[in-house]
Amino acid sequence: MERHRYRRPDKIIVYLYRRSDRDTVEYLLLRRASSGKSGAIWQTVVGSAEWGERLVEAARREVYEETGLTRLQGIMAIGYAFSFDFTFAQSSYAPDVSRISNTVFASEVVSDKPISLSPEHTEFGWFAYQNALEHVHWPEEREALLRLHPLVNGIGAD
Repeated sequence: MERHRYRRPDKIIVYLYRRSDRDTVEYLLLRRASSGKSGAIWQTVVGSAEWGERLVEAARREVYEETGLTRLQGIMAIGYAFSFDFTFAQSSYAPDVSRISNTVFASEVVSDKPISLSPEHTEFGWFAYQNALEHVHWPEEREALLRLHPLVNGIGAD
């Protein structure tokens, strides 16, 4: 079976954050256009890795495609990944694919460049931690944020 005909079953999730002041971290969330399968939900940058692409490269590419941002303060896998069973009969994945892997990344936005949304999103917002937790739709994204926030707070703390 020629794999390149199909979508690679590796997704990336990228949390972008900024410091509005020394003690306050805000997370960028994007609202999906309602025409997709998931509806008009809030989420962070999410996308699929392409064949031959390293996951960190996919993360950078997806950030650019979905937000227009290129200046990031590093980009790191946060040590949290998850997978889910995939059971859609018709899809862009190969017929033998039954699980999708997801790797979570994070990066600090260090640019004042305005966000430029892709057509798959209708709006964006910068949310304080608790507010971001309330907005994200998927439980796995909440879990990722729960794990990420203490790491982010430790990066800039004295």
